Amino acid sequence: MSTQSQASAAVSLERIATDKFTASLDALSVDELVRLADLATLSEDHARALSAYLVARARKLVAPAGTDISLPEAPGPGARARRPASQIPKQIAGQLKTWWQRSATQVSARRTLGRKGGGIQVAIDKTPPAAAAVWNAKRLGVLQSVWGEGFLEPGGAPFAKKFTGLAKVNSSQTVLDLTAGLGGTAAHTTKREKLWMEALEPDRELAGKAREFVNSWALGKRLKMGTQDFENLQLPTRRYDLVYSRERFFTFENKKDILRHVANSLKADGSLLLLDFLAPTPDEHADELKDWARSEPARPFAWTPQFYRQALEHFGFTVNFNQDITSEYVDLINKGWLKAIKLIDSGDLDPETAGYLSQNGEMWLTRAKLMDTGVIRVHKIHAILANASDPE
Repeated sequence: MSTQSQASAAVSLERIATDKFTASLDALSVDELVRLADLATLSEDHARALSAYLVARARKLVAPAGTDISLPEAPGPGARARRPASQIPKQIAGQLKTWWQRSATQVSARRTLGRKGGGIQVAIDKTPPAAAAVWNAKRLGVLQSVWGEGFLEPGGAPFAKKFTGLAKVNSSQTVLDLTAGLGGTAAHTTKREKLWMEALEPDRELAGKAREFVNSWALGKRLKMGTQDFENLQLPTRRYDLVYSRERFFTFENKKDILRHVANSLKADGSLLLLDFLAPTPDEHADELKDWARSEPARPFAWTPQFYRQALEHFGFTVNFNQDITSEYVDLINKGWLKAIKLIDSGDLDPETAGYLSQNGEMWLTRAKLMDTGVIRVHKIHAILANASDPE
C-alpha cells in the first residue's frame, strides 16, 4: 500500500465513531485481537475503547477471586454466536487490517502532576490484606503462561531487556535485583550481558521457587538468588554498579530506609533503576486508592513523582529521568490478558488453576483500570549516585 493510501486509510479510520469501533471488536476472534493489540496504531479514543473492551471481556470470563469457578458451557439455542471474521462489515474489516499493518506507537498518557497540602506518601487502608495463595506448581505455571517464563508481571523477556538496558550494563559489572519475583528479569539479564548478578526476593517461599528457576539456567556463580527481611535490610557497602527493582517498591512502607541502604551499596556513579506504581494526585483519588488497596495482595504505600525525586536527591542521587510509561504498560497488561482469555476459552483449566488465574486477573485488571483513569501511574526512574556520602 502506498504512503498516500495509508494516510487516506488512517483519516478514514479516525472518523469511525468509538461505539461502532467497540461493536466491531466483539466480532473478532482472540487471535485477531492479539494481532490488533500487537500491531495497531490507534487514536487515543480507540486505544481507550480497546483497553476497556479487553477489561470487560476478561471480567466476563474471570470470576472474582475466591468464588467457585465454572468453565463456560456451549451456547444454548438462543445464544448469539460470534460472527466469523469474514462477516465483519467490509469497511471496518478493511480498516482493522490497515491498523494491523501500521507500526505501533505509544499514546501519550501524561497528566499534570500536582501536589496538595504535602500529601506525598499514601498509606492506603490499614486493613490487613488477604493471605496470598501458595506458590505451587499450578499457580506458577498458569501465571507464566500469561506473563512469560520466569515472570509474574507484564512484558516478559522483551520488556525486561528494554528495562535493564536503560542502565547500559556490561559483563564487568555487579548488579543487584532487589525484588526478583520468580527470577525472569535476573536470569535473562545475566545470560544476555554475562554480568555478575545477585538477586533478592522478600517473599521467602517465592524466593525458593525463584532459586529453582534460575538454577535451571545453569548460570553458575554469575547469578546468586537469596532472600531478606526488608524491614531489616542488610546490603554490602559500595559493591554494586546497578541496583534495580520492578513493580514492588510501592509495597514498602520503609522506602526511605531501603533507599539509604541502596545508596550505601552502590559504587560511586552507580545507578538505581526503578519501575514503580505512583499516585500523582492522591488527594483527588482517596476513595479509588482505598479500593485499589483492597485488591492488592500487599498494602500499597505509593509515592508521588515529586516525593521520589526529593528522597533520591536527599541520598545523593541525581535523577536522570522520571518517566511516565503508563500507556505502554497498560498495553502490556492487555496483551498478557489476551493470552489469559485464550486459556479460559480453551476449557482446559481445572477449577484450582482457573482460581489462581482469576485471583491474579482481578488484581491486574483493577490496576489497568486505575492506570487508565489516572489514579495510579507507572513510572520508570533512573538515578545516578553522584554523591557517595552517607546521609542519615
